[in-house]
Order: sequence, then C-alpha cells, then structure tokens
Amino acid sequence: MFLETRSRSAANATSVVGKVSLFRFQRAMLAAVLCLLAFGSSFAQTVTLRLDNPNRDTYPTEVGWNVVNAATNQSVTCHPTGSTPPTTVTFNVVPGDYILYGYDSFGDNWQGTRLTIVRSSDGLVLVNGVQKADRLRVPNVCPGPTANGEVIARFTVASPCAGPTITQQPTSRAACTGTTTTFTVASTMTNGTYDWRKDGVVQATTSVPSWTLAVNASSGGIYDVLLRDACNPNTAITGSSPAVLTVALAPTITQQPPATRDVCEGANDTLRIRAVATGRQMQWRFNGVNIPGATDSNLVIMNAGPTHVGTYDCVVSGQCAPTVTSSTTAFNVVFRPRTTSEPNDLVLCPGTNSSMTFTASGTNLTYQWFRNGQAIPGATSPTYAINNYQYSMNGLYRCVATSNVPNPNNCRVTATSREVTLSGYLQPVLVSSPTSTDACVGQRLTLSSDFTGSDLSYQWFRDTVAIPNINSNVLTIDRVTAANAGRYTVRATGTCGLNVTSAAAVITVIAPPTITKNLSAMTVEVGKPINLSIGATDVRTVQWFKNGQPIPGATSLDFTIAQSKFSDAGSYNAIIRNGCGAVTSTSALVKVVEEVIPVAELELAVASHNMGEIPVGHSRTATLASVITNSGTAPLTVLSVTSSNPAFVVTSAPANLYTLQPGQSASITVVGTAGTRGTMAGAITITTDAPANSTGTITLAAEAVLRYDVAQLADFGTVAITTTKTLCVDVTNTSSTDIAIDNASIAGANSDQFAVQSTMPVTVGAGQTVQLCLDFTPTTTGAKAATVNIVSSTGGNSSVNMAGLGDDPSSVVEAANLGITVAPNPSFDAVSISLGSLTGNAAIRVMSATGRTVTSFDVADATAGTLVRWDGRDAAGTPVSSGMYYIVVQHGSTIATVPVTMVR
Repeated sequence: MFLETRSRSAANATSVVGKVSLFRFQRAMLAAVLCLLAFGSSFAQTVTLRLDNPNRDTYPTEVGWNVVNAATNQSVTCHPTGSTPPTTVTFNVVPGDYILYGYDSFGDNWQGTRLTIVRSSDGLVLVNGVQKADRLRVPNVCPGPTANGEVIARFTVASPCAGPTITQQPTSRAACTGTTTTFTVASTMTNGTYDWRKDGVVQATTSVPSWTLAVNASSGGIYDVLLRDACNPNTAITGSSPAVLTVALAPTITQQPPATRDVCEGANDTLRIRAVATGRQMQWRFNGVNIPGATDSNLVIMNAGPTHVGTYDCVVSGQCAPTVTSSTTAFNVVFRPRTTSEPNDLVLCPGTNSSMTFTASGTNLTYQWFRNGQAIPGATSPTYAINNYQYSMNGLYRCVATSNVPNPNNCRVTATSREVTLSGYLQPVLVSSPTSTDACVGQRLTLSSDFTGSDLSYQWFRDTVAIPNINSNVLTIDRVTAANAGRYTVRATGTCGLNVTSAAAVITVIAPPTITKNLSAMTVEVGKPINLSIGATDVRTVQWFKNGQPIPGATSLDFTIAQSKFSDAGSYNAIIRNGCGAVTSTSALVKVVEEVIPVAELELAVASHNMGEIPVGHSRTATLASVITNSGTAPLTVLSVTSSNPAFVVTSAPANLYTLQPGQSASITVVGTAGTRGTMAGAITITTDAPANSTGTITLAAEAVLRYDVAQLADFGTVAITTTKTLCVDVTNTSSTDIAIDNASIAGANSDQFAVQSTMPVTVGAGQTVQLCLDFTPTTTGAKAATVNIVSSTGGNSSVNMAGLGDDPSSVVEAANLGITVAPNPSFDAVSISLGSLTGNAAIRVMSATGRTVTSFDVADATAGTLVRWDGRDAAGTPVSSGMYYIVVQHGSTIATVPVTMVR
C-alpha cells in the first residue's frame, strides 16, 4: 500500500509543466516500485490479525490460536493460552492456503472473543470475526504446528495485482503544425488502458499502446502515459518517462495587408503583414517581382509617385512547409491636378456676354467656379459663361479643379486658379439737376445740370420731347414765351451707351399778377371768426394789411381771425406779388359787434358696460364708441378720463384738455384684466369743463372665471434621489364650453427637479377631465418644492404647488420599519413622535412642504419607545399654518421621514 501511494505521488508530480527533473524522479521511483512489486509477488505479504474480546479484562488468558500453512503444515503465527493475547498481530505469509486453529484453556467458548484477519496491502478481509465454537478445554503451546485445536477458519492469500513493466518508453520529438505525430509505449500489460497525458493532464485514453496527435501551435509540451492493468485499474498503474514534443510552427499569416491602399502623392506609407513561423522569413513583391531587401514585416514606401502604383504581396516561409503568400494590396497614388491655363480679369458693358476659362490636367476632373468665396450653382465647366452682364455679377472669381478619384485619406486633389475680378463700365453719375423756376415772358432763361463720367454726351427734353441741336449740360432760352413752360430734363450718355437722366425742372411762364376775386365789407359777432379771402393769377407772395399796416404772418390768400375782438374791426386789403410785378386788392371794412355767449354740455351715451366673462390671468378689450358727446353750443374740454379699479385700464381716450366742438363725440377703449376668480367692478370717471354736470361716470362690470378645477397640491411623497416619480393631477372643465390648456411651466427654488410630462397644448371638452402629469426627480436629499403654472387663454390661469422629499436609498429607511410614528395625524395642535426601536442620540427636524426647516431639536439617550412632543410651532414660537409637514428623524446614518398634516 505504501509503495502504491508513493507511485501515485510520483505520477501526480508530472502535472508540473516543464519540470523534466520531476519526470526523471518519477521514472526512478516507478522502477523501484516495479522491482518491489515483483519481489513481493514471490515472497511474503503482510497480514494483520485483530482480536475482539469484550470480556478480555475478565478472561484475558484462556484464548489461544495458531495459523498454519495448509501445504507445509508450518505455523506462521501462534499465541498460546495462559497469557494475555495482543489486540493486533501483524505477520508475513507467502501466497497459499491457510488454517486457523483455536484453543481454550478454560473450555467456555472464548467468552465471545472473535478473530478477524485482513491483508494489509489492500484491506482484503480473509477471515471475518470467527470464534472457537466448542467448549472443550484444549490449551496449546507455541510455536506450532499442532492439529489438536479446533479449526475455526480456512483462508487463502493470493498474489496481489501489480502495475505492468514498461519495456520501451515514449520518445521525445519535434513536429510541424498541421502534421500528426504518434506516441507509442511497450510493456508487459496484456489487458488494460493507456491514459495519454500532456503536462500532467489526460488528453486521450486508448486500449492500444499508441496515440496519434494532430499537431497545432499549442501542442508543445511534456507528454507521458499511465498504464492501467485491467486487474485493478485504480492500483495497478505504471507511469512512463516523459517525452518532450517541440512544435515547429508552419508559416501562418495572422494579419493580412489591406486589400486597397490610396496614398497621397508625395506621402510616405507602410504596408504591414503579421505572420508566425519557426525560422520565419519574409519577401515582399511588387507586381509579382521580389523587392530587393524588402524582408521585414513592414514595407515602407517613401514619396509615393507613379512608379509605386501596382499590386503588392508578401511570401512567408520557414522551417515547415508550405510557404504562404499574403493577399494582395492594390496600391494607388492619389495625384494632384496641375494648372494648365488661368482666367483673366474682365471689364464689361452691361447686357453683354463674355466668359472666363480655367483648365487643369488630372484624372476625372470636375470644375467648380466661385464668386466672392461662394460656389456658383451649376458653374461646373472649365469655361464660365457670363450672359447679359449686370453690375450684380461683379466680384472676385476663381475656379477649383478636383480629381474625382477615391480619396479615403483626404489627399489634396484640387488645383485652384488665380482670383480674377469681374467688373463693368459704370453709367454716368448725376451731380446736380436743373432747378425749377418761374420765367417771365420775354426774359432770358438758363438751365444747367452736372454729371461725372467718361465720353459724355447730352440731350435735353421738354415734357419728354427731345430738344434738337443741344449737346451741352447747359440750356439757354433767350426770350421766354408761354410755349416754353414745361418739365425740363437732361440725359447724359457715356461708355457702353450708359446714361442717366436728371430730375425734372418745372418751368412756369408767368406775367405780372391780376386780381380775380376781390374783398367785400363784413360784420361779425365778437368771438366769431373773421374770414377774408382773395383770388389772383400767378401768385407767388401775399401780404395782408389792416388800416394800411402789414399784419405779421398773414401771407396766404386767406386771412382768418379765429375769435374776433372789438379791436379787430378795421379796413383790410392784400398785395399779391411775383417775379414779374405786383397788384393790390380792394379794401374791405370789417365791423365787430356784440355776441351771444354759448354753453358746453357733457352727454354720455351709456351709463354702464358689462365686459362679460374674462379668464383668470387674461384680458378683454372693449371699445365704447362715441361715448362722450358735447351736446352744448360751446367747445367742451375733457380734463381727465380715469378708472377706479386697476383691473380696468383705459388705453384709448381723449387726452387731457382735449376739446370737443359742439356736436362732436369721442370714444373710449377699456382693457379688463382678470386677476382672481370672482366679480370685477369699477367705474370710469370723465371730468370736463362744462359749467354744469361737468363729471360723468360709466360703471364697469366683468366676471373673472376659472373654467376648470385642479388640485392645489401635488405631493410626490418620498422619492429616492436620481429616480423619477410621475404624478398626475385631474384638470376638470366645469364650464359648458371647450377650453385649451396652452402651456404649463415649472417655477420655484427646486424647479430643476420637477418637470411637466404632458404634451401641450391639451384640449378639455365641456364637462370632461384630463390629467396633467408631472415628474419629480430629486438630485439631493431633503424636502423639495416648486410650482407648475398653468396657462389657458380660454379657461384661465392657475397654479399647482408641488412637494416631495428626496431620500438617499443607502441611508433612508421606512419609518414603519423602525416603529417611528406620529400622532395624531392630521393634528389641530401638537403631535407626539414615538421613536420606536431607536436608542441613543437622535436628531429631529420639522420641514415644510417647500423644504424649509421649521424647527429642530435633539434627543439624547433615547430608549425604545421614547416620546417627543412637537407643539406645532416654528423655531420662533409662532404656530405653523395649515399644510403638509415632514418629521425627519436621523439616527446615525439612518434617516426616516413621516409626513404630518396640520389643520388650523
């Protein structure tokens, strides 16, 4: 058993890869085992006799035995009666048949004593718990043999099963990948199995003494074989000496060069191949011909040009056949175009045709013309045609020729022409036009106009008809007649026939003025207007006189005194002049008499106006047309128009001190803005200078409506930070008309942690309900609050408060899990906070729904069930208002939150 154990240990040592010395040690050990096993098969085996005597202490000396070789009748172990027997006896025997005799010096059937014999090497039970059966008193004397004892058992000791002997060991070798190699072993084993191992790990089990291995790159290592004899495959084992397999790698390409390669002209590039082989050699080829010196895995191509265009591959060879050739690389050089002709600057006459040309040499060229840096749509030919030239075409032009070839490396594949200028001959510029004037009949008239330009010629026109025989910028008429009146222009013409025409000068032919309408005497009431008017021909200036003295500012054909006074009475006349002479009107005697005093009266068209329903947050405009009227006989001055309620704003009304003539009316525009739901009332007060009833009032009314109901608070409760909770609130249309929610937006300190999920706008039918869905995504712990503002031009504006508490999942626990409670909840006054199972120190904060700390207090040395009272007041001692509050209990790293509602 010891030798077999050592044999297995030696075999296990082969699992250490590469430790050839251990295999040599194993081979020596196995040889020793084989020798010992062979020796043991002819000589003694160890056998153990065990004594089982429950009454040994009472009858220790009466038991005796003798084991005798049945063939030789020789005793191999003996114990006499009369002495205390040993519990265990180990002795050696040779294979054969044996007899176990039993003796009893007292004759009482051994008092229950039993004998068991086992083979020590493998624990095989040869005799199992036998005892002397008869009660004869038969003592014995050792050593034997003797036949007078009772035969209590017979047994046979057979030769043990041993591992086979190896006569020819597996041999070390070298092999190429892709081939096969066969390991063989010769031995004395005729029936058994072969465990073929690599680096101590079984690879295959055969029933023949050979194993063929398909060689690959990972096949190299230390190989051996375990021979297991069929007599006992678990113990009859012999291990071979190690054999080393060295793998020679056949040429294998692990990374192919690229299938195609496009390289910029003049650039450097490298083609790469990766391959493995024992004794690896490489040879690059160009168009199938070896490239001298190109025997590295990298082929460097310098200054790529026409001579480098072609196909490249690489042949890999080595110690093992066959050689392998890489895939080919189609190597292409991306060449730049070359300019062959350039365009030139152009100066053109408007409306003419011309062209610019740029050519280049290259492969698959395309052209694109540019003006002022911008590509010209459709200008893709070497020649750019300029048709019907206009000044708008002026600019800097250039053309880019592009080689339309594969260009994955963004090579430069363009050639750009020089930049040329396209411009045109300009039309003459008008500096000054002839001046309109009066011309007296029979006098000399001269008109002139100035221009700048080249090669100018001139043509004058009267009423668009050319005046012949004048090529000058000056026109002279020696004696003016009535026929010379008209509109005079001059046209200047320059290069390319370009021309410009002056503005028209109106020539009016006049004579000395004559009176066509004279003055008459008149009488007016004091305060009434005095209106005097004359008519005349060729009037250029007028001057009125009173009692022979000029009246300042009275220089038109009509003379008016808006409100006459007694001092305005007198004799009036006028003198009319022009460049040809003057004429004086007749004199008119004006008398001013007493007047009847008129009275202004204020009259309002309506006493009240109802603007109807106005959605909260929105406005409605009403125009009270012709609502203010002067019903008196004197002018009425409106001093002010005011509103008693800021919800009603007068946006259009007569300005202060606005005067209404008798019978004249004015309108008022009012804008009503609904602030909160409910009835709106106000009044417009109009104050005037009327001698009686100077003030009037128009009462205003409207109804501010919110045509839908929505919750005032959206409480998200406790939400783990960085997670999102969605909460939807109902929006119910309480009116009989459809409304639309135009928009909903978030505002407030924590607005970034709330969002509107619903898509706007949303239509809500009469009597219907829709949901406004909101998201809460806390980014930090603590109470958070914001407001969602709802805008509806048809239903009114409103808002919903939002509140939530951000919790850290790693530290926040449910209050119920700790037994923390708050009662009563809701509360009208104070609440009691039970700390449940918490012990030690704790901190308590009371926070509002908006995240504000209301008050806080510490609890020291709390015990299970400790009660803490909050009196419902803030840190200043003021009772808190109605609403939602949060009781936050922190105990070490643990945080628990309980919401509580206060009702006042």
